[in-house]
Amino acid sequence: EGDSNTRTERLINIMERLNGAITRYASACAALKAASTPLKSLQFASEYAKLRGEFLQALAQLVYACKSLCTAPPPAIARTIAEVTNDRLQIYGRVTYQMRKSVQDFRTCAENYQKLYQSAFDADQGTLSNIRALQEMCRLMADSVERVCMNYNASGFHRVHETNDFCFGKTVEMRQLAKCCTEVRRLAPPGPSADDDQQTITHGKADALISQ
Repeated sequence: EGDSNTRTERLINIMERLNGAITRYASACAALKAASTPLKSLQFASEYAKLRGEFLQALAQLVYACKSLCTAPPPAIARTIAEVTNDRLQIYGRVTYQMRKSVQDFRTCAENYQKLYQSAFDADQGTLSNIRALQEMCRLMADSVERVCMNYNASGFHRVHETNDFCFGKTVEMRQLAKCCTEVRRLAPPGPSADDDQQTITHGKADALISQ
């Protein structure tokens, strides 16, 4: 019970911080939109702030998904659905759907960062490096969740063994972002091997996702 209470308190704290940050980015987006004029377009800044908010929202949804592993037990029909669809992870019910939705959200966010990168052809190198780092963070999170809730053939399983160092630039900010990416990859939950037919969604894996 003590561990359960600690986990609940931790989730509440994380959600409060995420929701606070999401609210601030929403306010920033509104302010940038209001300040933008035909002579002084703030489209890039608005899109950047919007994407930061979307990433934080994806993190919040992931925390909700992990929490639902405790609060939303699978329906009685879940095992039948798993057998009919030949998708073992359907036995976990709603949490499987929520986590797979999180994978899509992180992938979409990464794609939108790529579009922003391509549109920022006149941006300075520091800005471009920052966008690239944030895009990589989205990909890392998508891969991590994918290893928990998708089948072995999903692409996320095959990036977990990558050991290359992240390098986005030599500034303090870029080195810190590279360090964050390295830590996120280190904390990633393990996925099953190719010959493992007992893939599971466990509290340990959910905790690993939250720790990232």
